Amino acid sequence: MAAPNNRTNLKIMALMLCLILSVTSSADYQFSNKFFGGPNQQVSKISGNLQGLVASKSGLPVEYLNDAGELECHILFRVVDGQWESLGDIGTSGGFCPLLNGATPIRTVEAFGTDICIGGDFTNLGGISGLSYFACYSEFLGWYQPNGIGNGPNNSVYSIDVDGPTMFLGGVFTTVNGGAMSAKRVVKTDGLSWEPLYTDASQTDNGVGSPVQKVLSTTSFLVALSGNSTLTWNSAVPEWVNRGGHNGSAVGDPDVVINGSVLTVGTKNATSVAGDSGGSVSDFSFGDDAWSEFGMSAGIDTQFAQLAYGLGPLYSTGDFTSFDANARGLAWYQVNTWVAAPMHQQLGDLNNFRVLDMQQAGNEFCLLTQGSPPDAELSWQSSVCYDGVTWQGDNQAPISNVVQTMGEYQGEVIHGGDFLVAGDQKSPYIAALDDQQNWLGISQLTWSGGGQGHVSQVQTYAGDLYASGIFDGADGVSVSGIAKYDGTNWVPVITGLSAFNGLMTVWDNKLIINGTYNGNLGPVLAWDGNSISEVGNFIQNGVFTDFTVYQGDLVASNVASGTSRLYAFDGNAWQSFAGTAQGVYNTLEVVGNRLYVGGVFTGACNGVNFISANNIFVWDGMGCDALGTGVTNTTSFIGINDIQGYGAGVVVTGRFDQAGGIPANSLAMWNGANWSAFDQGLVDGEDEGTGNALWLQGNTLYIAGYFEQAGNALSHNFASLDLDPIFSNGFD
Repeated sequence: MAAPNNRTNLKIMALMLCLILSVTSSADYQFSNKFFGGPNQQVSKISGNLQGLVASKSGLPVEYLNDAGELECHILFRVVDGQWESLGDIGTSGGFCPLLNGATPIRTVEAFGTDICIGGDFTNLGGISGLSYFACYSEFLGWYQPNGIGNGPNNSVYSIDVDGPTMFLGGVFTTVNGGAMSAKRVVKTDGLSWEPLYTDASQTDNGVGSPVQKVLSTTSFLVALSGNSTLTWNSAVPEWVNRGGHNGSAVGDPDVVINGSVLTVGTKNATSVAGDSGGSVSDFSFGDDAWSEFGMSAGIDTQFAQLAYGLGPLYSTGDFTSFDANARGLAWYQVNTWVAAPMHQQLGDLNNFRVLDMQQAGNEFCLLTQGSPPDAELSWQSSVCYDGVTWQGDNQAPISNVVQTMGEYQGEVIHGGDFLVAGDQKSPYIAALDDQQNWLGISQLTWSGGGQGHVSQVQTYAGDLYASGIFDGADGVSVSGIAKYDGTNWVPVITGLSAFNGLMTVWDNKLIINGTYNGNLGPVLAWDGNSISEVGNFIQNGVFTDFTVYQGDLVASNVASGTSRLYAFDGNAWQSFAGTAQGVYNTLEVVGNRLYVGGVFTGACNGVNFISANNIFVWDGMGCDALGTGVTNTTSFIGINDIQGYGAGVVVTGRFDQAGGIPANSLAMWNGANWSAFDQGLVDGEDEGTGNALWLQGNTLYIAGYFEQAGNALSHNFASLDLDPIFSNGFD
């Protein structure tokens, strides 16, 4: 073996240093960004050419705080190993993410090597003068244009296509290079400089005479759809050849795909092509130099004329119900005819939820739509993909609204709240997340009253999952705010039980419920699986906020007239303990012999051993202790909403920006002696977000609330955190 060179020695030394420093480096907790998205995260275009799926966003950019705490504004995203990554920082404007100008500011997106390029109507992207109409983003260089910023096209770019190291642009523009180079509505680039597409050997003219809606590059020629004409350009001649025109309407842009020597064009409502018979979808054969109708499509309304090959067959958007009653918005060409897309019932009626784009992305065929139709079996926000067997929306997308509570049942993390959709599953108020991080629709709950139905509490007992909240139906049977689930069906617990938003816990081998039974038992009830009994005779006024079990007793927190108290039931009577506090106790958590109490208050244990305590304290069985300086906030909104035991301490969430005097955005850990933060914590824009609920499964902590970023990951209202820290020191 040859002796290692100096570079090898340096690499070995670096590796040894990496191992040494890893023992002493601070923990870098890893937040999952699998749940990226949100109601306002609609994408405008997709591309399937770079590491799976690439997407662009054309409205308000997504706000993101980087590791330095600086605000970044992102409009590009990609899927890597099943997770969304954000990139494409366009900078801030006055401390806020700027709006992109124009009705359709981003019209096209395409992967170009390891970079992503966009075209559209935007000008001065991110406030950068001259970064207009076309731009590429490199993780190493940031935003750029060939030959330097300010040297892009002079007007809108409608279409981009890539053929290896060459990229072609089509649109309205007439020049590039700051006006120094003529490029009439079509041009090519290698990413470094521009090159016009000359139409004669003397190079006196180039481009085409009208706007280009679509470009498609092949290894031997370029296709451009310009107005009602289909044009091809051969670099070996060079010349543009008009292959004939469509008489389609001007609504929507045409589309083009190629298969061998046959060019297929889709144009809305076309009835002839180049003067010959032809329909909305027509073929041009280069061998015969002639057009023909494709699949008897004359008179078919192709709407936005999207075409794409997906896992083999050709797909087209449009109303093909004259061929197949189920072909509502999307059809594929099978055995010489148009038929409904496979598993069409999962997609529903796409005619009114038009397909904006279609792409083959790896081993899947993906649609970009304006949401999912009401009659679709699945639900998706922007995209849905077919793997050859079934369609799937973004199963790791966020829930459609807020999670209020979490628990565990049969190894799955259960989420309850006021949402209707989880991932791509329609599952009102309650859903499950499996060990592969996929959402499962388990709900059969309904609400017929006014306002928003929801699940506020979940609890497992005797092999069943119980849920309480605002709902009055379970699998078609009437219930009063509480039902149980056996893994298959939801059923009432017992006739006469009412527990709208009722609290629940398990004590003395019984399910404890805050509710009423037959109108005369309550407010604390015990269910043993067969019958209901009252737990003591709780006659104090006020509202219960949480139940737990501490040192064998059932413990309840209660607030009345602005004063909070703790009560314990030992099997004989309810007794108040730990004094009182002015404010609200929101949540209780037991770790060993310590009872942690969180909420909104500045002092606790009044009447026993009063202490100053900012929103959290601990009772050790004898007295109260503060947890350092607790959690505080520089705004008027503050408090702890949930506590989760971990190790010798706890993790807390709520609304705060400091814990123990150090910056901590609404998520922090107390290790028994000191507070620590989790990177950026929960962030909503530039402010701290809000955490509602925590659940620990192994070393994975799930967090739900109101936020758009968790740690360094974009994550709408729900995230997971690996509490088994990874030590990092900057070395690869």
